Amino acid sequence: VLDTISTKLEERSSELSLGLTKDLIDKMEIARQEIYRGKPTIINLKTEKKEIIENTHKTVWDCKFISNGTQIATAGDNKSISIIDIKTKNLIKRFFFPDIMTGINYIKEKNILFAVGKDAMLYKIHLKTEKIDKFKGHSKWINYISASKNGDFVGTSSDDGKVILWNGKTGKIKIIFS
Repeated sequence: VLDTISTKLEERSSELSLGLTKDLIDKMEIARQEIYRGKPTIINLKTEKKEIIENTHKTVWDCKFISNGTQIATAGDNKSISIIDIKTKNLIKRFFFPDIMTGINYIKEKNILFAVGKDAMLYKIHLKTEKIDKFKGHSKWINYISASKNGDFVGTSSDDGKVILWNGKTGKIKIIFS
């Protein structure tokens, strides 16, 4: 349910706020599918040139542009989230976690990443201070995350059959759907 709602909202908000055409949205979907083949791929939507970012993880589960598009954050199988400079392709920072990381969501106005993974925890990473808050609510692998634009609300879904809506500021659970 959360996946469907998030997808519809993302598609509609992208079209409205960025003036994207269906053709460009389709090209972005191709980039996301290539990520699941193991490497984060940056695609210039105007030229369609592809650049593969190497040496991040053996398998990348998710990636997001951060810092006004100058960096990319990747979540993967090596139990970490990597922050990479897009121009130089250099690793800037790596945050380590207890298990595989499967999803991330970047909140630009607060410069934070929300992250989830196999350990069933929701993490809030303050990129400026590198402080990491963790919140428990699921009992199994969290496989999807979506956050409101300002980060006030975060939604997660898990193999435990639950969808949880969190308060993004405090980490407290607002609603559980099961």
